[in-house]
Amino acid sequence: MKIGRLPALVRTTTFRLALLHASIFILFSASLLAYLYYETAGHLGRQAEAELNAEFGELSAAYRGGGIDRLKQAVTERREARGKFFYLLQDGSGQKIEGDFDVLPAPAPLGQVVNVEFAYDARTTQGEPIRRSAEGRISRLSEGGVLMVAYDVGDLGEMNRRITEVVWRSAAVGFVLSLIGGVVISRSAAQRAEQLAKTTEGVMGGDLTRRAPVFGSGDEFDRLSEQLNAMLAKLERLVISSRSAGDSIAHDLRSPLTRLRNRLEAGLRA
Repeated sequence: MKIGRLPALVRTTTFRLALLHASIFILFSASLLAYLYYETAGHLGRQAEAELNAEFGELSAAYRGGGIDRLKQAVTERREARGKFFYLLQDGSGQKIEGDFDVLPAPAPLGQVVNVEFAYDARTTQGEPIRRSAEGRISRLSEGGVLMVAYDVGDLGEMNRRITEVVWRSAAVGFVLSLIGGVVISRSAAQRAEQLAKTTEGVMGGDLTRRAPVFGSGDEFDRLSEQLNAMLAKLERLVISSRSAGDSIAHDLRSPLTRLRNRLEAGLRA
């Protein structure tokens, strides 16, 4: 039985209004959530990328200005400052000169810069070992050495994950609210239409005194009800006039027909 009801439900105005309202609300919510995600998680990612570019640019400038010795000094100073970046400087043979790691997480490029993502071992504030994620950039120096600058993405990734969860939960809540709002709005319209249908059914059943309800809201249903009521009032007057005319004609014909009947009966008796 449910399968038979489905096509009829889909064809109703109530269903279409609910679907339209839900679609508009979902589209608006999706656009808003996408914008919020872009301005939060996306902004954090772009900011981290910009800081990496700036850090890499400063170290490249130090290398161009003083060679490998000046670059080593710059890396040492940054390591001692305990900033957010990790470093690794190697010579042409792959030996570590300065840095936070012993080996590169990926093969060094040949005459180009590559972006890498890798995991590394760290320790918590309590001294417990932990595996964390990082992203960085590796560049081959003109003298044959290699420079890597990286930053930890654990906190950034956790923030992105939380923002993503909030966005998806908000999307789910928005979807439910859109359906509820669509049903409520369409239900109100369906009830007004049902009242008009009951009025016409009563008139078709012979009750010419039935009138469509007017709630005074001034909406299109009220205007339709007023026009329908005016039509029904005019129809009622026409029917009453027709009945009156019929009664008058019947009354006028009653006396001549009675006399004619009496004469016919008298002739038959004679």
